[in-house]
Amino acid sequence: MRNFLTGLMLFIMFSSHGATPPIGTKPDGKTWQSWLSAQPHAKGYLNALSLTASPYLLQHAQNPINWVTWPIPKQTERLLFLSIGYASCHWCHQMNEHSFMDDAVAKILNKDFISIKIDRDEHPDVDYHYLQIQQAVTGNGGWPISIIALPDGTPVWLGSFEDAQGMRKITQRMAQIWKVQPDFLLSQAENIKSLTNTASTAKLNTNFKSFFLTGRDSLLGGAKAEVKFPLEGDLIYMLNTYRKSKDNELKQILIKHLDSLSLSPLHDGVNGGFFRYATQRDWTQPHFEKMLYTQAQLLAIYSDAAQLFNNATYKRVATRVFNFLQSTMLREDGLYKTSINADWQGIEGGYYLWPKTALISAGVNTNIAKIKNTGWQYFGLADAPKLLALQEQRAKPIEDTRGIAGLNGLVLWGLVKAANINIPGSENAAQLLAKSLIAQRFDSQGNLVRVCYSKNNCLAAKIDDQAYMALGLAAYSRIDKTIKIHADRLLTALLNNIKANDNFTNQDHESIAPISAALMAADIQRQAVPYNWLTLTNTSASFVSIKERYLEEYKVAEFARGHGVVLSFNKSRSKQLSLVMDKGWHINSNNPIQDYLIATKVNGIDKENISYPKGSLHKMGFSDELLSLYEGNIDITIQAKPEGKTLQTLTLQACNDKTCLPPQKIELN
Repeated sequence: MRNFLTGLMLFIMFSSHGATPPIGTKPDGKTWQSWLSAQPHAKGYLNALSLTASPYLLQHAQNPINWVTWPIPKQTERLLFLSIGYASCHWCHQMNEHSFMDDAVAKILNKDFISIKIDRDEHPDVDYHYLQIQQAVTGNGGWPISIIALPDGTPVWLGSFEDAQGMRKITQRMAQIWKVQPDFLLSQAENIKSLTNTASTAKLNTNFKSFFLTGRDSLLGGAKAEVKFPLEGDLIYMLNTYRKSKDNELKQILIKHLDSLSLSPLHDGVNGGFFRYATQRDWTQPHFEKMLYTQAQLLAIYSDAAQLFNNATYKRVATRVFNFLQSTMLREDGLYKTSINADWQGIEGGYYLWPKTALISAGVNTNIAKIKNTGWQYFGLADAPKLLALQEQRAKPIEDTRGIAGLNGLVLWGLVKAANINIPGSENAAQLLAKSLIAQRFDSQGNLVRVCYSKNNCLAAKIDDQAYMALGLAAYSRIDKTIKIHADRLLTALLNNIKANDNFTNQDHESIAPISAALMAADIQRQAVPYNWLTLTNTSASFVSIKERYLEEYKVAEFARGHGVVLSFNKSRSKQLSLVMDKGWHINSNNPIQDYLIATKVNGIDKENISYPKGSLHKMGFSDELLSLYEGNIDITIQAKPEGKTLQTLTLQACNDKTCLPPQKIELN
């Protein structure tokens, strides 16, 4: 009788509302009521994504699929189907409409798989992990990322957009193999792991400069590729390297890249700003999403290029990006939106396209391009006020309005660069953003949060948030020194938490590598970084050049046969010597317990002007004696030098657990 009443209640609830649960599922009454309350106007199917706040996940709340969210649930019986995307992704929308609303696809997934929907903007680390595997396996990477995986998340198949027929075929096949021949999929998972590791190793063993130069498109600019991305990490590498070397070949490659990008249809001539990428190698046929990270980084890059080359065109480009950010992406609370949808009234890029006659009537007849069979686009650098007035009469594209901490940190960095070349309004905009970030993206305990959907619903920051925020706040601290304490706090956390050997951390994505941003922040703050940052090689274009700049600026000498580095930082009232050691190496403290040990000591300046850190106590494998040692990173502070005194040498002796090297005397001046 009880089961009958429960069933009757669910039947009444389902039928009276007009929405039903995913195919083959029977949520209990309380669960179902919570879904209905979250989506009171839903028709057709309704699943658990209705309870989320992510705009991307909510786009899939009415699929007939029993979606769950990350992390992977603990179970061993069913394969996983993972789908990764983001709110403004055109092909994600297409797959939603053409595949995930298909009842037959849903029946297979609900019966034989656990289906996990992942918002790239909530879990960028998870996204990048699977994106790398997708690229290694398929030769391409892009969203949506579609994955069939073992119960622990190890992929056995990867793809991107699949129509309903393709989805039915691959999911049925994999489900059947898992039932009758699971060892085959276990073997497939190992093969994919091996392929991914091989691709990663091959990249690391390549000489970066040779790899970079041979990959340039001398005819069309940018990298040799069938699609063209802005490649902000590459541009930062070229800007930094040319600033140092004044190499003419590199200058020509850099200018060709900057010019090709700014004068291509990837640039929005009406509104300013840049689209995410072009689908043709000649920079034509844009994919019309507008991403905040694209605008932030290109604002910084074109501002730098304008200053480096004294180039008015690059300043014009930077100014147009700045104006677009202010007019279109700035939220009322001072933060910036995440992205703008490519789709408009069912047409990809439709918001930016016109009949050719409309362009001519608006006085626009140059710098125009035909986009497939859907219309014409204006991409010039000159303002088109009549066309802008026409466009402002159109309904706006859908936006992802979230103010993500890390992305806004990149914007702050770009705004400071814009202020350096006196773009009107940029310094005030930087001030507003810095204050908004400090007020809204740190919780009551001072912890950074990634994004807040409401006062009590905030997501913890990821490593990219910490890195990009540290960069933005460090850059702005040059304008407002009261901000420095926040940048220092974030940078200290990064030094302790960042994993230098993690690919999400050390490789350029469509945003620069988080470790590159962190090292730029350390450069601005004049702070030492861990040893393994300084020995990291060939991981990303941006990091290679930033590390070279950092070492050239601050490195004094090496010790411990290359397992230690001495860095010197000029502070406002002092000099800081930072001794950075590899894991497993140490030096004696300034006050060793044993008289016979060589103390770490600065010579040639009065000792009352030198502050040494306290050593830590250890027993080594070769002795039972307690030793007072320095390891990791240690800082020696030297106060303003008395008149006539010269900083001369640093004496130390480096050891590991097996041997001690001869004492070293390092010249400091």
